[in-house]
Parts: sequence; C-alpha cells; structure tokens
Amino acid sequence: MNTKIKNLILKVGLTSGLVLAVFLLWGLANEVEAAGAEFKINSHAGSMSRDQQNTAVAVDSQNRFYIVWENETIADRFDIFGRIFDSNGNAITTDSGALDDNRYKSCYYPSLVVNNYGNVLVVWKDERRNLDYGGDNIFARLYKFLSGNTQDLGVAQSGPGGNNSDFRINDDLGRYTCDTPSVTTDGINFVTSYFNQITGAISEGNDGTTIKLAFNNSAAYPLDKKTAISGDLQTYDTAETAVCENPSDSGGWKRAVAWISKDTSKVYIQRYNNYGVKVGDVKVFNPYGTSSKLSIASNSSGDLGIVWLDKQDSLDRILCSVYKDGQYTPAATLIAVGMR
Repeated sequence: MNTKIKNLILKVGLTSGLVLAVFLLWGLANEVEAAGAEFKINSHAGSMSRDQQNTAVAVDSQNRFYIVWENETIADRFDIFGRIFDSNGNAITTDSGALDDNRYKSCYYPSLVVNNYGNVLVVWKDERRNLDYGGDNIFARLYKFLSGNTQDLGVAQSGPGGNNSDFRINDDLGRYTCDTPSVTTDGINFVTSYFNQITGAISEGNDGTTIKLAFNNSAAYPLDKKTAISGDLQTYDTAETAVCENPSDSGGWKRAVAWISKDTSKVYIQRYNNYGVKVGDVKVFNPYGTSSKLSIASNSSGDLGIVWLDKQDSLDRILCSVYKDGQYTPAATLIAVGMR
C-alpha cells in the first residue's frame, strides 16, 4: 500500500465504505494503486449462501484492518460480524459468529474505531428491544486484539454490560427509535453520534428526531452526559449522522458532526471546540438529489473532508467538500456512474 495513503488512514481513522473517496479529497488519486487482487472478507460457513452488506473499516497503529458488516445469519435477520486482516490483506482472525448478543431481531449500520490503547468499539442499530418497547436502540461492544487471537475482533472486554457482553449506548427509556450510529475517538475516549426519534413528539413538519452524542471512556463506560444537537442547528428531521474528531488542535475545532435532513436531503455540518462550543456557523450543502452514505474525516492539519452518495435521475454521484484554511469548497462530483 502507498505509504502516504496508509499514513492518512492512520491519522484520520476512517470507518466508512467511502474510504477511497476521502483519499481523493486530498488529491491522492494519481497515487492510488492496487496492492493486490480483491479478496472476500466473510468466511463464516453458515453465511455463504446469504447476504452481507454495509461494511465499516478501521485501522490500528500496527496497520491491522478491522472490518465489520451486516451478516444475514438466518433469512431476513442480520447480525454484526467482524474480522481482522494485516496490512497485506492476510486474515488474522475468522468470523466465528455474531458480535452482538441479539438472537431475536436484526442489527444494522455497524461503525467502529480503534483508540490509541488498541481498544476497539463497535456500535450498531439494534432492534431487540422492539419486542418490549417498540423502539430501536444503539448497542455496542468493546474488543481488544491480543497476540494469538484467532476469532472476530479479538477478545470481548467487560464494559458496562458486564460479563464481556454488549451494552446499550443510548440511555433513553420508553418508546424511542435510534438509528445510523457513527463512532470516533480522540485517541482515548469514544464519541458516538446517532439520531433519536421520540415517539409521540410528532408534529407537522417534525417527526421528533434530534442528533445525540454519547461519550464513553477508553473502557467504554459512559461519561457524564449525552449532548443533543437541536434547535437552530437542526431545522429539519434527521435521516443519517456522522461524527469525527480532529486529531490535532489545528483549525480551532475538535469535533465535527454531520447529518442529512429527511425533509430536504441536504447535508448539514457543525464544528465544535473541545468544550462543546460551536465553531463557526452550521454549513448546509445542496446535493442534486437524495443523499445517503454520509462520511466525514479529518487529517492532522485540521482539514475536514465530507463525502456522501447522491442520487439523481439515472446517476449515482459521490459528492465531496473540504474545509481548509477557514473555507468550505463547493460540493463537487468525485465519481458519477449509471445506476444498475
């Protein structure tokens, strides 16, 4: 793998399927070249004839790749699976089974990140409490890769769930629906963004959704509070969220949160300092059609890249914008392909 690209992965901590597009944001397209042939990620014998979808990738300081995805364990029910590969694409672990403890309903939209201690936090949307409360929640599990580990993402750690089990990120009780989690790290602690819809708060033009941030320490235990992004920052209901940390103090911001509006399909982004105070105004991007697959990342210079998939007419477009030197570039098309 090209050294410059590998270093960018490590600095940014990408966790999205739009990794290549973020490379392109930094003008590295002419240096991207295949390091080898493509290869299949999943190996679980019971899943070969079923579907896998919605992958996420993270990289640790030893250049190991951690990959998670939705795996159709039985017909129409998905669990979260994961594996580790070395920098040359050689499998270190097998996908032996589900990372989640959900055995009745589906899990979707996994996201993961590795902190400086090698702790891996995986988060996902989980439908298990639908049976009791009628709402979806955000669940997580903490892993650590140790020498000699051969399965999944390493060894499950005893986080807030105890007994090495998974645990719920959102602390709302009752008939709530949470969706599209995105997790990042400042190198030590973890931050998870998700959208939260409060059933019963629906009014005309507002379905009760807001973006929330959940903070967990390096051992995945909750920190003191959740932060809701609402009011002037969220004029419309949320369809998808993403979050990233600035790996340095460059640019005067520490955390960025992005979301897609259900109503307008526009992409919104807001930056914050280390104390949660807004840095600059909320930025609105105007895609051509319907937006999805939102991803954001930062490099060590404080440059911020925003990438999303846009659909219009018969084309799929990957659009991007970069925050650099105090300015956002206009949304530009990286790739446009015909829909199949």
